[in-house]
Amino acid sequence: MQANAATELRDWIGQIESALGVIISATDEGAFSLYTRGDRAILIEPVRGQPALVLTGALSETDETMSANLFRALLAANVVPGMAYPSSIGLHPAEQTLILRLLWAPAQDDWRGEAFLELLAAFGMQVDALAGAIASRQIESLLAQAADLPEPALSDEVQQFI
Repeated sequence: MQANAATELRDWIGQIESALGVIISATDEGAFSLYTRGDRAILIEPVRGQPALVLTGALSETDETMSANLFRALLAANVVPGMAYPSSIGLHPAEQTLILRLLWAPAQDDWRGEAFLELLAAFGMQVDALAGAIASRQIESLLAQAADLPEPALSDEVQQFI
């Protein structure tokens, strides 16, 4: 696996440019951004000194009209299999924007351009789907679904901390 993710990422940018017939501007560190089909920004950044990338997708601006139920549903989405995992939903503190973030640190055999492109496509679809569920407030239905789930069984070790 390459120790310099930025170098690999620049090579993959070239593959994307060739495949799509576009020009992508990257920073000296190798970071670049794209837009999803739903017009959501995705930032791709190499992790300095590690064979890993961070993908960040913009989901929604925040404002005073967002309910506590919406924020509870976003927290629930982080632990519902297939909803956000292995990514996580959070708040970009400086911009007050809801984001989806993924750290991609694959095994050496998976550190390939093809795997990156598949990941990027899936991440873009996930960003668009979550952004749509947030905009329509459909994501709040997670709270009702969670109420119907059985209580998780906690081990004795966990019980002593509660």
